[in-house]
Amino acid sequence: MSEMSPLRNVRKWLDERFGWDALIAPLRKKTVPMHRLSYWYFLGGITLFLFVIQVLTGILLLLYYRPGANEAFESVQYIMTQVEFGWLIRSVHSWSANLMIFTAFAHMFSVLFLKAYRKPRELTWVSGVILLVLVMGFGFSGYLLPWNSLAFFATKVGTDYWASSHYREAFDDLPSRR
Repeated sequence: MSEMSPLRNVRKWLDERFGWDALIAPLRKKTVPMHRLSYWYFLGGITLFLFVIQVLTGILLLLYYRPGANEAFESVQYIMTQVEFGWLIRSVHSWSANLMIFTAFAHMFSVLFLKAYRKPRELTWVSGVILLVLVMGFGFSGYLLPWNSLAFFATKVGTDYWASSHYREAFDDLPSRR
């Protein structure tokens, strides 16, 4: 107990200057509701876990990937055939990207169906929709990075869909920046 006394004195000294106890007080009184530990509850955490995998494997792939129309395909082939465990890192990156999009959609639908977007969580719902759009955008742009024929035609289909959709008409009325 006497060993904790200097630590307690430092904590008290810091609290007098910064007022941390007042900041932490609401967290100490927060009650966590009891719920069934269903799979729906963990979808947000699974999506975050897959995002961390995306960042880590993306950094590893970034070490060998060369962007550019002439070098991208060769660099992906080099990663897959010459880099030690490069095939594994790229496969984990690809699978976790697909799973992250799936779990993000499943999480948003679960929030929608369970009506967890209502007050006071409206801004959380809006930020989730924005994050879902960002995930879809990163998935779409990442699909083109290998620069092979499959990626080219998949991107062409996606951009042609956007060009022919009614969503584009909403943006046509905006003033241009020319």
